[in-house]
Amino acid sequence: MKNIYLDDDESAAGHRFNGRATLRWTPTEQWDISFIADMLDSDDKTGFMRYAVGPNTTDRFEVSHDEETEKRIEENNSQILKINYKSESFKVTSLTGVTYGSYAKSNDSDMYSNPKKRIYNEYSYDARQYSQEIRVNSLNEGNFQWLAGLFGFLEENSRDHKNTNKTKGKLVHNHVFDMEAQGFAAFGQATYTMLDRLHVMAGLRFDYQDMQGDYVNKATGLELQQDLECRELLPKFSLSYDVADGVMAYATVAKGYLVGGYNWRRDPEENTFDYEPEYSWNYEAGLKSTWLNNRLMANLSLFYITVDDKQVSIVDPDTTLYTIENAAKAYSYGLEVELKARPVSGLELFANFGFNQCKFDEFISTGWNSSYTEVVTQDMAGNYLPYAPPYTFSAGIQYRAECGFMARADVFGTGKFYADAANTVEQEGYELVNLKIGYEGKNWDIYFWVKNLFDQEYFVMMGAQSGGSNFYATDGGPRTFGVTVAYRF
Repeated sequence: MKNIYLDDDESAAGHRFNGRATLRWTPTEQWDISFIADMLDSDDKTGFMRYAVGPNTTDRFEVSHDEETEKRIEENNSQILKINYKSESFKVTSLTGVTYGSYAKSNDSDMYSNPKKRIYNEYSYDARQYSQEIRVNSLNEGNFQWLAGLFGFLEENSRDHKNTNKTKGKLVHNHVFDMEAQGFAAFGQATYTMLDRLHVMAGLRFDYQDMQGDYVNKATGLELQQDLECRELLPKFSLSYDVADGVMAYATVAKGYLVGGYNWRRDPEENTFDYEPEYSWNYEAGLKSTWLNNRLMANLSLFYITVDDKQVSIVDPDTTLYTIENAAKAYSYGLEVELKARPVSGLELFANFGFNQCKFDEFISTGWNSSYTEVVTQDMAGNYLPYAPPYTFSAGIQYRAECGFMARADVFGTGKFYADAANTVEQEGYELVNLKIGYEGKNWDIYFWVKNLFDQEYFVMMGAQSGGSNFYATDGGPRTFGVTVAYRF
């Protein structure tokens, strides 16, 4: 990315370091103990959002921002202690985790070089979580298999979000939000096999979370506090039948659940500070099969999902800012097909196709009109959900020779989709072609690769600017060449 206003050709440059280490101890055949630690340290620039439609449009991979200090600094680390114990009839797994993360970002909020409206955005985030899970599952090969477990967590996080009008020297917003959360879950699942071919599975999970949110806007003095308590029983049922050797038919019904939360970045009021959970029922049926001595795999699944109290983003008519509400019913149905073939040794062909109709069933929304000058009421029923294309597909070919040589070519494609519930911000369908060639040795590998071979233009994120006719977007990656080297020791 290049910032043409500041003549900076590294406006989206990134510098990142990742590390991971595992220490494993197996004192006996029954005990397997691992300590896993990882970390991330990044120092990136954030000048990558541009206007793609409207009077302030810039060319692909170019922005026109008037702020020099656009950065994103992120530090994360986690530690996990995993303990497995096996007896002759059951296995116990304990997972103890600690995660810490901090994030600080600054960017040109108006995303354009406009001396009359210089809005600067600053955001920071700090969080720590402690978690513990214990699972017990059966190991016998009988007709009855089972699993049971408990999970609990404690979390603390704080956020600070500032918007400053540098032209007027005025602090517009300064949202400060602190949250403490704790929760636990108890779950179990059992499978019983009848007549050697019919498998009946039933599962149940009880999920509970309690959150305390405190908010203050230091620019206006507004203070809010709200406790949220979410609890739900989540059942799951499944039937599967072994039609023949390598062929299984199945059907599954499960309840889904997404916990509620807080509107802390958008000048909330008492009645808009929090939102409730959303719920779904998921139905799936399909066929999994292998043929020709495992040289051909063919899987098919059909699904139907209903969603109630869907969490949606709307424009508040009083503040003209975006907020989240439980305001909609939605549904999704479709199918997925997966094919994989190995006609000769070392050669693999694969293809996947997904068809999905994901739409609002009921949704009366408030949003900007077509000229983005007034907030109006809109009926979104029948519109596609954001970022839900009607179809996706992928296909490819890969060859691995016994001498270590390998080559791969694949293509990914998606249909048209929208970035907003009103279906006005549109991304046309596109296809990406990738190539890879290399050598795989006993202890080392080397690959030469190219992504987006034909330099396809597309967006990975889009949106509409309130109060204007600009659409903003982030460009998808261009044609990219690279080399990857791996060494195992």
